[in-house]
Amino acid sequence: MLVTATILSLVASMQRTLFGQSRATSAFLSAMLQQMVPSASPAGAAAPREGEFRFAAAESVHPVLSRAVAECVQELRARMGTGIQPHMLQLLVDSETHGNFIEMAPQFVLECLTTRGVSTVPVLFGGATTELVGTQHPRPTVSIMAAYLPGVELFPFYAKDASLPSLPQGAWPRLIKAATANQTRPPPSQAAEPAMAAPPAEDDSNSLSTGSLSRAQGVATFLHAEPLSQARFLAQRLRAALPGMPVLGGLVNKKGWGKRSPRGALFHGERTMDHGAVGCLLAGPIQARNSA
Repeated sequence: MLVTATILSLVASMQRTLFGQSRATSAFLSAMLQQMVPSASPAGAAAPREGEFRFAAAESVHPVLSRAVAECVQELRARMGTGIQPHMLQLLVDSETHGNFIEMAPQFVLECLTTRGVSTVPVLFGGATTELVGTQHPRPTVSIMAAYLPGVELFPFYAKDASLPSLPQGAWPRLIKAATANQTRPPPSQAAEPAMAAPPAEDDSNSLSTGSLSRAQGVATFLHAEPLSQARFLAQRLRAALPGMPVLGGLVNKKGWGKRSPRGALFHGERTMDHGAVGCLLAGPIQARNSA
């Protein structure tokens, strides 16, 4: 424990002194974190059955960003199961605590949760917020939701304005087909695991409600945005394009970068944007519905 605490202290110190330098610096720090965080123990979750969905959430109250991410990653690995790389990650960070290092958060998370030898990287979206509501702590500083979704197509996006997002070729016809299939069947009798969704962006490879996912052909959207007007208009256009599709997520803090600048902070993969909308469209054996 003493050795681990010493390494964590060193990483925190390097984070303060090297902030703002090259991306390689962030990768180096994240690599150190990955070595610190053990894989899921034998007592953790068993390997998933074929086609089985898995969801897990983790949170931390630690005031040092690197330590908070490390604690979340450790918990997610244990809950997801040994060797499972999530397909989708939603990352929420308290800007009052970590605003000065906000752009390092998605880089840390992806470095730690991308399995070595796997060619794909998890889809990550989210943003900076204040007063996170946690399940384990009254006010966590970092919260991560992970989803393992075999057979589901994911279309991550970043939108600068409220225009309907551009998607890779052939994406919209597949989404429309899935949305049509969703409208032709009766609503599910039970809600499944909680999840969150948003819109996609072209050649890139949360809205305003809560919801849940269950198995069945359909579509869903996770959306995080700043400002409010953009979130509303974009959610309306997405629903118009894909009738009946729930839009889940929320607004990010207007001061996502702490005291340095009155700008929002939206996570899109490893990148951090200061305005617009980020998220992910999902299509496949899922069904999402808004909760009351």
